[in-house]
Amino acid sequence: MEVVQILSLVSPFVTSVVIAATFIYQMRVSHRQKMLDVASDFNKRYDDILYVMLPKVGKDVPVEAYYHRFWNLQVDQYHAWQLGFVPNSYFAYWMQERHLEAKENQSVGGVPFQECWKSAKLGLRDKEFAGFMEVVITDSVETAMRRYPPKRRRM
Repeated sequence: MEVVQILSLVSPFVTSVVIAATFIYQMRVSHRQKMLDVASDFNKRYDDILYVMLPKVGKDVPVEAYYHRFWNLQVDQYHAWQLGFVPNSYFAYWMQERHLEAKENQSVGGVPFQECWKSAKLGLRDKEFAGFMEVVITDSVETAMRRYPPKRRRM
């Protein structure tokens, strides 16, 4: 068999492999970029809550509105992490902050963190998230992340 014949037989296979590898690589790059976008959005939302909304609590913003926005952000972060859109290291850092806030039990608008959590927990429809946060608050972030690992995703 001549080299030209061999190349004509092998060429479609090699081309398919190169196309598939390129596609997989692009998907991974795209996923990493999306992870950065999601983390950036969460950081911006947290900054808005902390630096824009918090100073107005008790004046222009009711404490309930502040905590509602705060817990909605936590739920969104949890589900993004569960789906693989937030790196473990980022999420662990964010949840460590929640653990410390619970431990210090500081008040916002006269409502201590622990009291806020108890109230929020009663209103949550997402029982998985409530269970996760209960472990974060009462035990540790590491334990919570082990008990509620991210769902496996296909890529």
